[in-house]
Amino acid sequence: MDKKLFSFYKTASYSDGSWGRLYDYIKKAFAFIICNFVVVFGFSKLTDDNDKKLLLFLSFIIISLLIYIICEIVLERKLAKQAN
Repeated sequence: MDKKLFSFYKTASYSDGSWGRLYDYIKKAFAFIICNFVVVFGFSKLTDDNDKKLLLFLSFIIISLLIYIICEIVLERKLAKQAN
């Protein structure tokens, strides 16, 4: 019973921290996405192909999301090692 309770506590603690990090990240992510948009807009002036412009814009958005997901996975593994 204690092991299940500790496991629940560890999961709840990580989840609570994850929401806090997400709220902090949203502010930074919005600024990062705006900066990406400016960079993509600058690069889009180099080409007239709309498909390339869309691909470039989507790739910058996806890259920013992937950075967040990878950071969360790394942080989760570090916290899991500390808890054991």
